Amino acid sequence: MLTTLVLAAALAPPVNWIDGDRDLDATAWTAVGLESAVNFDVSGIPFRKGLRVSFRSVPGATPWSIQLGRLVDHPVRSGDTIYFRAWLRSPQRCPTTFIFEQASEPYTKFLSAIANPGPEWRGV
Repeated sequence: MLTTLVLAAALAPPVNWIDGDRDLDATAWTAVGLESAVNFDVSGIPFRKGLRVSFRSVPGATPWSIQLGRLVDHPVRSGDTIYFRAWLRSPQRCPTTFIFEQASEPYTKFLSAIANPGPEWRGV
């Protein structure tokens, strides 16, 4: 399974992303269309590390032209409950879509949610 974060290609953040299960390592994620993805220290929320992703707006780009994804390291079976929570902020209020999908053909999507982060950290 692949967890994918799709950022709206029409806007130019940065968007800050937190992985609460472990300290986030930028090299553990697969990036498409990003200018950069770097770790940084955070405070005032339940985690210590974040991931700052930056990209440029591309006129006419598809929403999936910019992605940040990570393989899930254990099997997911039919009937399993999937819980996903992220802490986000985006000074430019970049809409963000979270997708939990099969990592190969036919790329079946099991979960999809849209978040609209603002300038302050918010759990979604």
